[in-house]
Amino acid sequence: MLNNWVFMAILVIVFWGTMFPVLSEGVRGTKISVGPQFFNKLTGPFAAALLFLTGVGPLVAWRRASPTSLRRQFVVPGLVGAAAVVATVLALGDALAVYPVVFWSLGAFVTATIAQEYWRAVRARMRNAGESVLTALATLLRRNQRRYGGYVVHLGIVFILIGISGSAFNEERLENVKPGETISMNDGYKLEYLTAKALPKQHYGGAVARLALFHGSEPLAVMVPERRVYWLEQQPASIPSIRSTLLEDFYVILTALEPDGSATVKIHRNPLVNWIWIGGYTFILGALVVLWPHPETRSDRRALLPREAA
Repeated sequence: MLNNWVFMAILVIVFWGTMFPVLSEGVRGTKISVGPQFFNKLTGPFAAALLFLTGVGPLVAWRRASPTSLRRQFVVPGLVGAAAVVATVLALGDALAVYPVVFWSLGAFVTATIAQEYWRAVRARMRNAGESVLTALATLLRRNQRRYGGYVVHLGIVFILIGISGSAFNEERLENVKPGETISMNDGYKLEYLTAKALPKQHYGGAVARLALFHGSEPLAVMVPERRVYWLEQQPASIPSIRSTLLEDFYVILTALEPDGSATVKIHRNPLVNWIWIGGYTFILGALVVLWPHPETRSDRRALLPREAA
């Protein structure tokens, strides 16, 4: 119930922020738009509450919770979440930010909750039915799809919110550099402008630049952004160079190449953005586990129908 109220609150915020330009134009005659800060500021606390409730829900037995059972259920996830808070604070140091600490520690708490629920159920089947780990896991997913598939969906939500929290460390730069000059960035990254050359093609022309990406003294990649102009449409286009890892994405965009050989480049560094994609795929996997048809389960349910009707 609490999760549903949180979802409704987020819905109201997103709806209001999306429709506000239309409403303001209709009432005052002036279109007023709200930016990302509006959504981040208002939805952030609700997203944190949603993540917390996602971890709490599986640990609280419906109408059968007691102080003793709650202490037993919360010990391991609570310790994991507390350890994640300490580790995050130490790891971030001077770059400490509220939302990464909140989302990463709550993400650890929820992940520990999911792992604990799976382990207890698998261990019980291994002890009572003599099944192996994989057989016990497959049986759980087949006989109680809604519960254990739902846990996979919860894990997808954790990954998505961890990826979103990485936006607290996004970095954007717009620089004009000459060959041999270096652009220094946060966390020890730097880009050295090497060369640029023309792109004489049949349907378009333009230029391509080469920039070496380093982390400290370690070379990571050569970025090759392009700037094109298509002859027929006279339409300029930028082709960014992208380096994508689990930790961050680098985007380098060539916006202009000057006659003196200098280049104007725009650089975006987006930490953890790939975890949003991983979370989305995990979410889809969990939904498939929940919805996947199992003939044995359907036949068992049909066998129970006459008895239930009676």
